[in-house]
Amino acid sequence: MQLRVRHIARNVLSNWIGTIANMAVAFFLSPLIVHRLGDIAFGIWVLAVSVVAYMNLLDLGMQSSVLRFVNKGHTQHDHQAASEALSAALWIRLQFAAVILACTVGLAKVFPYFFRIPHDLVRAAQIAVLLIGLKVALNMGVGVFAGVLSALNRYDLRNIVDFVQTAIRAI
Repeated sequence: MQLRVRHIARNVLSNWIGTIANMAVAFFLSPLIVHRLGDIAFGIWVLAVSVVAYMNLLDLGMQSSVLRFVNKGHTQHDHQAASEALSAALWIRLQFAAVILACTVGLAKVFPYFFRIPHDLVRAAQIAVLLIGLKVALNMGVGVFAGVLSALNRYDLRNIVDFVQTAIRAI
């Protein structure tokens, strides 16, 4: 019983630390970015993030499915079924990641003209769309493993990975 309480406390504490870290990065980094980029370039960055983020919808609930089937396989000691579910989800999500990359290239070409980006910022906007799309595609591929960590009730490890990503993004 003592071990379970400690495990739950560790997960909750790591969730709080992760949430606080994300809030701190957003709170302190946003004014610095606005000051460095300027209002127009920052607005383009936010627009690019918002538009490309819709590609996350291609997850189609697979991370939740991985969580369910891996958790079920783990608790019933049916590791073969958990492995099959994980493999299938990974294969599908890698294909979606390839689709996202292809869509991102197309979107990067039309983005500046569709949203009437100032001529001097067209190249920067295209690069921003490509970088954000690459991040979404990478998250699509490796997001399966985040589902596994959640299924195994290892939110502490998942939050460490998220914290490292937040630190890299802030740098």
